[in-house]
Amino acid sequence: MAVTQLLASISVERLARCRRDVGELDRLLSLKFVPPEEYVDLNWAPNGLEKALRLSGLNETAALLERLFGDGDSEIVNRDHPRGPDDYRVYTDITFVEADFVKICSSRLQMLGEDRLDAIFEDAETRFEPDSDVGAGFFRDMFDSLRGFMRRSDLANHAVVAWWD
Repeated sequence: MAVTQLLASISVERLARCRRDVGELDRLLSLKFVPPEEYVDLNWAPNGLEKALRLSGLNETAALLERLFGDGDSEIVNRDHPRGPDDYRVYTDITFVEADFVKICSSRLQMLGEDRLDAIFEDAETRFEPDSDVGAGFFRDMFDSLRGFMRRSDLANHAVVAWWD
């Protein structure tokens, strides 16, 4: 089974329930109460996305993604069960960012124009993935999925929960 980065867009109320109740957290991890348009599977792309942005001089945007993906100063959803219920543990702590951060991150991602994005990922492909079967198209597709997901999360005024599964 592959290890992939998952993000879920959830209401503040659902986040509060997940923070208190491990059963609710379990339902989140199984994606039982999250409609398909409110989660995104980024496969193993997050590190490549961050690296591509940094190589292009977009360090602040890369830092926003780092926090979004749970590598920065994100908060743990349920301190009593940081990696989920005992019978369903994930590979990393389950973290979240508040709706205000989602708005900032979404705005930054929306500002990147199509030509700039093409250049970012084509340049990144030649600089750090020259021998890979996965090229600029993969990372661009993942970025576009992330950007759309963040836009929907922002419009819904949702928090975003992140984990590797």
